[in-house]
Amino acid sequence: MGELSMAEQTLWIERLFKRMGLHYGAAFTQKWLGVASIDMKEHWANELSGFTGEAIARALKSLDSHEFPPSVPEFKTLCKSFQKSPELPKLDILPMSAEDASAALKNLRAVTGIEMNNGDPCFDKDHNDYKKWARDIIKLWDEGKYRTRVGYRLACEALHLTPKPAPYKFIKEY
Repeated sequence: MGELSMAEQTLWIERLFKRMGLHYGAAFTQKWLGVASIDMKEHWANELSGFTGEAIARALKSLDSHEFPPSVPEFKTLCKSFQKSPELPKLDILPMSAEDASAALKNLRAVTGIEMNNGDPCFDKDHNDYKKWARDIIKLWDEGKYRTRVGYRLACEALHLTPKPAPYKFIKEY
């Protein structure tokens, strides 16, 4: 009810409680037995802040098919289902010249430090080898300098190799 004034919030809460009292009768009033009416209404108003009057009205109307009165979280869920998402402004995609694209890419490289070749940051520009990472991991594993078994298994899988058991010194340290 954040979009509503304080007077409108009070009016909605009064309408909500009147409608639920008429619809559910004693089931509604017994549910809140022992809670001061003013406190309960204030709590509901706080919990429903942010919903539009339309969402609350539609949620209230949907209660016609419910046999039991809702709790605050249940009613909030109903309101969420009827709350319209805010309209996002449409962005115009402006065409970019080849020179502007080149300048933007150069700026991206300078900011991120990533050198991209063929538009792919994982591309090894020196060797044109997409599986160099896997060979490096396996080499380090064989030298006893790589400990992550999952990474090693992924590297073996990428190169279609059968993984070797972990070196004894790794097992001993775990």
